[in-house]
Amino acid sequence: MKSRFSYIRAVSLSLVFIMLFLTFTSCSGKNKGDDETESQPDSGYNGESVDISYNELKLPYAKFDTLDPFKAESGMNRQLITLLYDSLFRVNKSYEPEPQIANSYSMDGTVLEVAVKVGLSFSDGSPITSDDVAYSFDCAKKSKAYKARLSNFKECKRFDEYSVFFDLFSVDPYAPSCLDFPIVKNETVQTKYESLADVIPPIGSGRYVLSSGNKELLTANNSSLGSFWPQISGIKLVNVSDSTALFSSLEIGNISFAFDDLSNGAYRRANAAETAEYQLNNFVFLGINQDNTALADPTIRRALAAAIDRSEIVNTAYQGHASETSVPFNPVWYVLDEAGIETPKKENALALLESAGYNEINTYKIRNNRSNSLTFKMIVSGKNEFKMSAARIIATELAKLNIHVTVAALSSESFLEEYELSHFDLCIGEINLTPNMSLAPFFREGGAASKGIYSESAADAYNSFIIGETGINDFIAAFNKDMPFIPLCFRKGVVACENDIKGATDAGTNDIYGNIEDWTFEQIAQ
Repeated sequence: MKSRFSYIRAVSLSLVFIMLFLTFTSCSGKNKGDDETESQPDSGYNGESVDISYNELKLPYAKFDTLDPFKAESGMNRQLITLLYDSLFRVNKSYEPEPQIANSYSMDGTVLEVAVKVGLSFSDGSPITSDDVAYSFDCAKKSKAYKARLSNFKECKRFDEYSVFFDLFSVDPYAPSCLDFPIVKNETVQTKYESLADVIPPIGSGRYVLSSGNKELLTANNSSLGSFWPQISGIKLVNVSDSTALFSSLEIGNISFAFDDLSNGAYRRANAAETAEYQLNNFVFLGINQDNTALADPTIRRALAAAIDRSEIVNTAYQGHASETSVPFNPVWYVLDEAGIETPKKENALALLESAGYNEINTYKIRNNRSNSLTFKMIVSGKNEFKMSAARIIATELAKLNIHVTVAALSSESFLEEYELSHFDLCIGEINLTPNMSLAPFFREGGAASKGIYSESAADAYNSFIIGETGINDFIAAFNKDMPFIPLCFRKGVVACENDIKGATDAGTNDIYGNIEDWTFEQIAQ
């Protein structure tokens, strides 16, 4: 735990551009392939008849895609993966790892040892061993879905039949939270295929299995993790060709349950359905380009952080579908239970500006220090109304201090170009943090969210915290002093289900079907 390392020099993530594209832009809400699939805009349903009994659950999936966990591209199918496969660990609502296939773990520096539970089996009856874990790790490490969270994992080595060692590039006490990739049977991942729809999913040990001869029907796997006896034993998969119409499909009864991650920047309430918020790990922040002379001064950055009304951003811009934060970690993270967090006080903003020498107001009503005026360009993805509204709120708040902000609403492509070229002073950024809350994308050179905000002091403080030399309060103090970027909020999604289904809106983190064994129908079919 005491070995020295630096995330700044850690192995480079190969998904830097992909992460930027996925998190810094406003998503359309469609799955990959939506434009290639003919859809019905009023329902999103493909028009096929659904022969299903009253108390059989109907869940959405993309027929053009696969249920192979390492190849699935659509959001709907990736969400179904958790039903078909178990993992070493899963994270609870506080992002704390809980064993599934794993029995226990221990860490010694950059070596993480995991013991596998003895007696567990795949759906075909074969035992789950360390060979399956090592094979699954290799598949996950190469996949788009799990590559980012496994970027600090060098390799997985078999120790004996029921234990493995993971070698890390650098120390991370929270690494077990990233071991939530699916465990599949050794050598069952299909490598040759013409289209995703033709890919046969590998053998897993999840709560449900694909029914023999019917790839659109899931049946309960009672041997999952030793015992699984849900109230709902059958699940019908219903093709929804346009993911933006999930709630419409729910309203007309084609599906029983829907999830919207609100990544398109708009919220549409599902009528006649029970809904609930779903906490995501999508971190929204105000990026700062320190190439700007004024913004290079940490006092100015602290003043901006104090002036911004995060509550207004959450309640107005995000319509309540977010959790405000003043630190760069999800507010539900269990590690923060030990932290003393103080939100910057708005009344301190003016004093900070004046202490930095910006106590003059010119004829244009802009604050300056006689050499530089506080006038900034903020770029934002214009198609995302949540972010646009947040940008307008920030500009309005800063105007009260005679700071002029021009909001540039850009297309997704233009936003990326301007960001890559550092043609901005401020930007509304968003990145999906990995389950271990790693800030490497910010503090590692070339990281997905590191443009214009690198802070050696904050990075060093973060590294000291990770290796256990200092506590989380020490890092937060160092971060608040330098304020290399300004935390705003963590987004939420929305889950909705038919009114006659109970328990479906209380799922855990990273798995919208996390408590499916508790789902019940309110009444029995007559």
